Amino acid sequence: MVIDIVFLLIGGGCLLIGVLLQIKWHRLWEKEGIRHTKKKTPEKLITSGLYQYVRHPHYLSNILLTFGGSMVAYVLLDLSFPWSILPFLPSILFIPFFILGAVEEERHLTEKFGDDYRSYQNRVPMFIPRFKLAKESSPSTINK
Repeated sequence: MVIDIVFLLIGGGCLLIGVLLQIKWHRLWEKEGIRHTKKKTPEKLITSGLYQYVRHPHYLSNILLTFGGSMVAYVLLDLSFPWSILPFLPSILFIPFFILGAVEEERHLTEKFGDDYRSYQNRVPMFIPRFKLAKESSPSTINK
């Protein structure tokens, strides 16, 4: 069925991107000498790597993994209504907690880093990256 293919493609894509984001931000934290602990606020503000595109790549990766897993499970389990809602329960239950976690983290980071973090918030979106198109070159800057 077409909807199954669409769900598998979207879900699989979310899973793949989520895993890649997890790997990428873990490597960035290792490079910066940061360990993932219960300590909520880091010692330094990281704005490079993935953090130049989104403020919370770790929460974004968890959201993508949860949502993608729900979509793939929906197709693979092939449950009839009302049981077909079951694969989406993790998304319904956990994604709001990821968002609330990011909001709470923002509060801690704003307290710790003040105006530097507020400036960062104005430049970088929370979860959904903004990709800017390349600026058009004026004729005087084009090499021939």
